[in-house]
Amino acid sequence: MVATIADMRILFSSRAPQERLQLRPPPLASPVITPLPTPPPSPPPTEVPVPALSAPAADCAPLFPITFEHNSAIPHFDPHAIIVLVDWLQAHPDAVLVIDGHADSLGSAVANFGLSQRRANQVASRFVAANIPKGRISRRAFGQYTPIIGTSDSSGRNRRVDLSIAGASNCPLPEAP
Repeated sequence: MVATIADMRILFSSRAPQERLQLRPPPLASPVITPLPTPPPSPPPTEVPVPALSAPAADCAPLFPITFEHNSAIPHFDPHAIIVLVDWLQAHPDAVLVIDGHADSLGSAVANFGLSQRRANQVASRFVAANIPKGRISRRAFGQYTPIIGTSDSSGRNRRVDLSIAGASNCPLPEAP
């Protein structure tokens, strides 16, 4: 028996609708979505007092300017100022004194670096002589590379040693003469 297209139409149209649905693949199961647990409420923010940038700390080290003559490692400073700073350092045993030696741009860069090193060492020796341990003194030399003022007529201001206390960022630095 040869089936024609007309016979096929009759065959498929005579089936009940339920039978036609069975010829289709079964529907996919819908995914189960589980909601995430709700996090606990965060505590209200607390205000942290921020010190004003321009206000120095109440217990800053009494720093002072130290200057030098041209091509010299003999410091010029107020002798009383070093006594006051030594007393402060003895009262603050965790403080580290940082001594930065500088030079002007007259002469060679190598000579100026050596001069700034001698200047830092000379100032450090004053503190060691006043019973400040060497381990609490950090010396650095910058030569001619960190001038206060870059003009040639103010090179005397660049012949200096800068003092600072490690970690005391709120304290003002001394004014250069």
